[in-house]
Amino acid sequence: MIPSVGLASGLFFILSESLSLCSRSLRTFMMMAKAEEKVGSRSDVQWSALPTSDGVAIASSKTPREILKLFGDFLTPTERSEVLTVNNIWYFGVHNKGFGTQNHGYDDVYNHYVSVEHEHLNFRYEVLKKVVGPYSQIFKCRDHKTNTRVAVKMWRQSFSAEEDHSQWMEYHILLQLQGWANDDVNVVRILDFFTFRGHNCLVMQLIPKYVPRCLSS
Repeated sequence: MIPSVGLASGLFFILSESLSLCSRSLRTFMMMAKAEEKVGSRSDVQWSALPTSDGVAIASSKTPREILKLFGDFLTPTERSEVLTVNNIWYFGVHNKGFGTQNHGYDDVYNHYVSVEHEHLNFRYEVLKKVVGPYSQIFKCRDHKTNTRVAVKMWRQSFSAEEDHSQWMEYHILLQLQGWANDDVNVVRILDFFTFRGHNCLVMQLIPKYVPRCLSS
């Protein structure tokens, strides 16, 4: 009996997903083997404690030169250039090869960043979950420097000077509010700020029960 087109498509999808999973697992194994061959033990390069095996968690930060020596063959061309722009590397995960249509494949048509689960943001924050808003995205991330969960707000790339100004005004207002932050005043604490692939990113303490309310306001 000849399978229907729908059934054949479903089987092809399942096969493709299985091959993708095997490919990622093989790549992870190769990365670990290569790292152990060069550094001699796992005490220098450790794997993330998360249930996924797509990423590498580094116990102590590395310099860009050290990362390129250990894992340069596994980084994308963009990552090899980006790694030279930071002083310390705390984490890098699966490769975002660019699934969007703008900004070298990293953004969608609305200038939002197209993220990949477990990828790195600025070689420090691991993307765990994403919530999309009209002008920005909120990522629940793991900070591989402090081993804590944080919220990373990533604004979309600005369509205009006015939108860019609005982003900076929001950032500076939040900075001014930090002077009022205490246990009696509900002010989200700002932990870090950086620009990643053309997007302004604000790192904040993670307060899960307030996130939906903030996003809807």
